[in-house]
Amino acid sequence: MKITVFCDASRFGKLTFFMNANNQKYFLFTQKYCALVDKLFSKNGGMLLDDVLALSKSKNVAVQKAYERIYRAIVEVEKESNIIILLKTSKKFFKKPSVQYARMEERLRGMYDEEDEIA
Repeated sequence: MKITVFCDASRFGKLTFFMNANNQKYFLFTQKYCALVDKLFSKNGGMLLDDVLALSKSKNVAVQKAYERIYRAIVEVEKESNIIILLKTSKKFFKKPSVQYARMEERLRGMYDEEDEIA
């Protein structure tokens, strides 16, 4: 699934951020105009989500703040729309059973198999 984050600059000095996921457009937030942020997110139809998440290590404060707001907005969109976008969210919903649980299950299965053989 290709997820992109992009922004549109308005004539009122604002940047409006959107996200395209599953062929749907989700509104994220609006912020003051910053040329560097506009340049990053408006070229070539926006940025892929993986590239956006890599911006957390950026040295530019405006880009870091935009990243933080994008991340928080995506979490909110996930909650409101009941969709899974971030890997962290998918891990929370699709947990694998723990190793200890699997070992306990094997022991229990073994105990029941031994009883069946005796009877």
